[in-house]
Amino acid sequence: MPEKCPAGSFGNTTGLRAASECTPCSPGHYCQTKGLTSPTGQCRAGYYCISSSQSDTAVGQSYAGGICPAGGYCPAGSSESLPCLAGFFSNVTGLTSAASCQSCLPGYYCAGSNKNAPTGQCLAGWYCTVSARVMLPTNLTLPTAGRFNDSDSARGHGGLLHARRRLGSAAVRSGHV
Repeated sequence: MPEKCPAGSFGNTTGLRAASECTPCSPGHYCQTKGLTSPTGQCRAGYYCISSSQSDTAVGQSYAGGICPAGGYCPAGSSESLPCLAGFFSNVTGLTSAASCQSCLPGYYCAGSNKNAPTGQCLAGWYCTVSARVMLPTNLTLPTAGRFNDSDSARGHGGLLHARRRLGSAAVRSGHV
């Protein structure tokens, strides 16, 4: 007599004789009950399902997925966490969209992706605005000695950075800020 495929799997062909012939539930989906011919549905937003998940959250099934970790987000149907992009971070679990990732805080930068906290403070003497991705700008024109730069012309990657310290001619020559 044919055996029903167990929860966490499905069988979309006839004549299966053993559970080993069943297909593990597809990544991003779950198979809640025995005897399914296709997955029950997509994994719930805020969670990810790797494979063989028996519920839409895969909670309690560490082999099958779980809650979306800090540093990323999981839309419905996720098989893995998607990273918050450079300039953003997330220190909470269970995010459902990129819009839920938090902009890097003023005065800090978030280099790379998948961060659960800002990478660090911006370099002394410089100010990083929201969503900065680097601690010091590139393509920066330093202000003239004895003056400070307070214009939008000092744009670097990942946020507007301003020189906030008066620079003497020795500082400009040596490259120190």
